[in-house]
Amino acid sequence: MQPTKSVIDAIESFMRNSFVHPGASYPQSQAASRLVNRAHELLNEVVNGTGIGDVVLGNNTSYLCQMLAECYQKSLKSGDEIIVAVANHEGSKTVLLDDDVHKRILRHGQN
Repeated sequence: MQPTKSVIDAIESFMRNSFVHPGASYPQSQAASRLVNRAHELLNEVVNGTGIGDVVLGNNTSYLCQMLAECYQKSLKSGDEIIVAVANHEGSKTVLLDDDVHKRILRHGQN
């Protein structure tokens, strides 16, 4: 699916004007922080979220799935299961089906 021109224009504008680390004190970073905060607000509205933490933004699906897997390793116990749909993004299957992730989850669950 091709993105619309408005999406392409918005991404181009962001890349040209606000592609900096948000959260710093200089003006370009403050502008980037406002854009990221507004994106969170809009996505919270779309998913009927209630506040901070309901929507997580990241670089790409693989990064977000890795972060999710690392969070799970802190709460899953040996014997818990994760169901991964065949239709999921390859990044999620790669991370969640990775033997090293399983070993870390199992080690954590045994502690």
